[in-house]
Amino acid sequence: MSLLEQKMPEGWMSKWHREWCTTERVMRFLQVCKNDIAVASDTLAQALLWRDEHKDILTGARVPRWQTDFRVLTRGHQGHPIIYGCFRYARRNHTVLTVQDFIEHMVAVLESASQSRRKGASRCDVVLDCEGFAIANHLEPTPVLALMRMVNAPYRDGLRFCIIVDAPGSFQMLWRMAAPLLGTKTKAKVHFVSRAEAKLLLNYTSGVRAALAVAKVMDLNRTPEGCPIVKLPSELIEEPGDGDGDGDGDG
Repeated sequence: MSLLEQKMPEGWMSKWHREWCTTERVMRFLQVCKNDIAVASDTLAQALLWRDEHKDILTGARVPRWQTDFRVLTRGHQGHPIIYGCFRYARRNHTVLTVQDFIEHMVAVLESASQSRRKGASRCDVVLDCEGFAIANHLEPTPVLALMRMVNAPYRDGLRFCIIVDAPGSFQMLWRMAAPLLGTKTKAKVHFVSRAEAKLLLNYTSGVRAALAVAKVMDLNRTPEGCPIVKLPSELIEEPGDGDGDGDGDG
């Protein structure tokens, strides 16, 4: 921890920093960094600085201006939250303001997912539904770069797998932008599948209940009305005493 403190801009860690740096989390970062203490300390320092940058969103002091339907939709039978988003709801003509809003939307959702892990799960699943995808809506690279920053530091190794559903040929332009920023291990977790294949994969990896929840939303998003969003950043309804929060188990 002393090495980590030295890497912070002012040479010390606040209570906010220390509360996040649990023993389980520090050991997990060390494992991901192949037991290289210097690399793990650098990565943790980057994560802490990122959390400082977004502290008002992470603590709930400020609610983002929601931009899409990207949210925690359900949870698999092994305790992994499932994040879902459909490109149908992507906004056109990004401005500096809306790009920042979109980043803060992602921050709130990923943090909600990290707090929704149960049964010792340490990762989440992401379903990106390409229904309605238009490359003209995604020429601004800032949101992609911001997401890669989140994946590589504060939520490092937090992805179990990502399912990209019904991706059109034009999606490859966006993928070519993001792929070089991902490690080999993370890229191997990305699966391009059809809607029917996604339902089967989710049934196998997350259980029938979670698979049906995602399938229902995908089906509705292919109707003129679309799927109504129940709640952002998460549709999960937690019961008192339900679960173990930001789990750092093996799964």
